[in-house]
Amino acid sequence: MSSGAAAVKAQAEALQEQGRSGLAGLDAATAHAGALAAQGREQLNGAKASAGVLQSEGQAQIDAINGQAESLAAEGKAQLDSAKAQALAQAGAMKAQAQAHLDGVKSQAGELKAKGQAQLDAAKAQAVAQADALKAQGQAHAEAAKSQALAQADAVKARALGEVEARKAQALEQAEAVKAQALAQAEAAKSQALAQADALKAEGQAQLDAAKAEALGQAEELKAEAAGMAQAALGAASSGLGKLFSGALGSMADVVAKAAEAAGLDGVAEQLASAAEKRAVAFGDSFVDDVTDAVEGAQRSLSQRFRGGVRRSLSMRNRMRFGGGGNDEGEEDDGPSALTEGLQLYAETGKQRSLRADARALVEAVAGQAEVREWRLRCSLPRSVLEAAARYGFGRLLVSKGQGGLGLTLDNTLPVFETIGAADLALAGLLAAHNAAAFLLATECTSKLHEKLLRQCKDLGSLAALAVSEAPGGSDELSTATYAEKDLSGQYYTLSGCKAWVAGAAAADVFLVLVRTGVEARRGLTLFTVTKNMPGVSVGKPQVLEGWRSTPVAPLSFNKVTVRTECLVGREGHGLEILELAQDVQRVWLAAAAAAHGEASLSAAVEAVRTHPAALLLGKSLDRPTHQLDVVKARTELQAAQFMARAAAQQLDVKAPSGPADAAAAKVFAVRAAQRAVEAAVRIRGWDGLGAAEPAHAAQSDLAAADFVAGPPDALYGRIFGEVFRMVGQ
Repeated sequence: MSSGAAAVKAQAEALQEQGRSGLAGLDAATAHAGALAAQGREQLNGAKASAGVLQSEGQAQIDAINGQAESLAAEGKAQLDSAKAQALAQAGAMKAQAQAHLDGVKSQAGELKAKGQAQLDAAKAQAVAQADALKAQGQAHAEAAKSQALAQADAVKARALGEVEARKAQALEQAEAVKAQALAQAEAAKSQALAQADALKAEGQAQLDAAKAEALGQAEELKAEAAGMAQAALGAASSGLGKLFSGALGSMADVVAKAAEAAGLDGVAEQLASAAEKRAVAFGDSFVDDVTDAVEGAQRSLSQRFRGGVRRSLSMRNRMRFGGGGNDEGEEDDGPSALTEGLQLYAETGKQRSLRADARALVEAVAGQAEVREWRLRCSLPRSVLEAAARYGFGRLLVSKGQGGLGLTLDNTLPVFETIGAADLALAGLLAAHNAAAFLLATECTSKLHEKLLRQCKDLGSLAALAVSEAPGGSDELSTATYAEKDLSGQYYTLSGCKAWVAGAAAADVFLVLVRTGVEARRGLTLFTVTKNMPGVSVGKPQVLEGWRSTPVAPLSFNKVTVRTECLVGREGHGLEILELAQDVQRVWLAAAAAAHGEASLSAAVEAVRTHPAALLLGKSLDRPTHQLDVVKARTELQAAQFMARAAAQQLDVKAPSGPADAAAAKVFAVRAAQRAVEAAVRIRGWDGLGAAEPAHAAQSDLAAADFVAGPPDALYGRIFGEVFRMVGQ
């Protein structure tokens, strides 16, 4: 309602301005008539007889002009009154009609001007006195018409402003009523959902306690049996090795004693026997080391261990765990262990289970490609990876079905990023940025150009990326220096500047670029779509980073890039608030992916310790209370991070006011929890956990890079504090 009133107000002001322009044109015509009269004063000497005719004719012309002006004012007033009774759709038609009338008046004024010029040229013999009288009379009529038009325009403007304020107040009252009703419904739904969740939690807890007690009993029995077998094996091994070394040692001591007696060196016989014993012990230690190396050589590869860890990722939906029986490739899980058994509070829908299965199939297909093994070293992205993701629709998750997308809610998409993020956090981040950009193209853009770009991006034929960060401001959007200037026609913008760190820039074809179009901090920022093939757009060399290597990060520069107004995303000056819509969903996806990645790394470390060949004889590092505490803390924080991501997704789906702050909190907490889980994985593995080929090593670098994507923690803390401040003020 307020936008329609604003349009009516703008039309009234435009009509007033047009009336003033018409009066100014009339003044100019009068001035020109005076100049012609002066010229006639010099040249006309003998035509006094026709002055009366010219006077009456000029008077008739002025009366006609005054009548037309009054008619135009009355017609404009009638059109304005009609526009106030009609909607915004009729306002454009009224404006066009008024413009047509104004053009007609201007055309008639031009014709009259030409006719008067011809008459003045023909009447060069008219008297100077009569011309002066005609000028004075015309000036008086013009001033009267001008005053009348201004008075009418002021009255129309005052009435329009009054109606605008009334409609604005009415719209605000209706909005408050709708808001109160929606909040009441949301509170009722929240209470009902909490009651159902409590009931399900109590039921699940009872089942969990029963299963846990049974599993603990079985585990104690198996532990006792395994301990007995281990003790027996250790005794047998020790006995066998002891007999072997004792026999060898006795034989060597006999040889040494006999040699010493034969040589008459009875005093050094004991020393020679001691030296022989030390050599025998050294031989035994070397023999044990060789056996251990041979066993470790038969151990499966690190990549197999990590894939097994991914399958054991402690997802709250899959109830995966660290412990249990053997879980090599092709083997079945034998159920959750007593250590890490979790409670599944959120039941997955059939759609979510289907999406998780598709994501798992994508991970397995990508892991089996030969070119993928080298892509991290090259800091590039194979095209085959995008083609595989496109087959499952992972480039159009939030695009509506009417636009050719999957039409999913944000909550339904979380299994995709949990599964992909567990295996490759950088790839999950790349797909998150692309889907966030596609979401904006689908919801905030209406031009034919954007429809074409959306068709290319939704099937990953063209990869989309968000270009926001600059040096030295980093992720601070308010420090954006890249600018766009509008030309005089208002149809084109010229972009100049540079973006420093654009994730996926080396592989992307479409960029959503945040630029400055005004001096105001927030309202001076605008979002544009720019394609890589536009003149003046150049992508720099991919940067060699320690993490995020499968998502090539590169700079992006703009050298006087000319774009049309149809490249605007939303409205000019609203770029920051539109960008935040994409970053909110991107943060939720990154939170889910980071938590899953931390679980996979921790699970791989626990599996490696549990299946180590020397664990049977030397014991497991997980038997130490400190390491058990590390696992428990990491497990608790990761599950909390998963719940936060789920809650934030649901809040954004219903457009709750706290949704953006919840998304920021989920991303910060999930990345921190995943980093602590990876640190725990390294401590559990010991020196082996520091190897460059270990999953935890790459996870540390990827999580450090994820900390900056979609906003660093210090920027997100501001959003969280703003929500807390808003809640306190209510």
